[in-house]
Amino acid sequence: MFVTREQMARAQRWREGVGRRWASLSEREREVLELLAEGQSTQQIAVALSIEKSTVDTHVGNVLTKLGVASRAQAVTWVWKHGVFEEMDTCGELPSNLAKSPDKNGDFPDDKPPEM
Repeated sequence: MFVTREQMARAQRWREGVGRRWASLSEREREVLELLAEGQSTQQIAVALSIEKSTVDTHVGNVLTKLGVASRAQAVTWVWKHGVFEEMDTCGELPSNLAKSPDKNGDFPDDKPPEM
């Protein structure tokens, strides 16, 4: 399969965008998002994290803003669409398979593009 430089650049921008959005979330916001993705309600999240429901609502609002989505459902969709909990660690770093970048010739260090 042949991949053009434009496609490589687009993939690189996508990885960087996902990484930036993930890194913008605080550790607590990531915890809230993970619990949302598991289908937990505001009350369940509050109990699980030993915080007030209003604090959960604040964290959810911050998550929505930082991810650029309008609802909890869209936030959960963003998580699964981008493979965040499967592919990223909780420190906000892209995993090695997504962090690879091509060199100036468009080649990858191990001769394989990142898995997506």
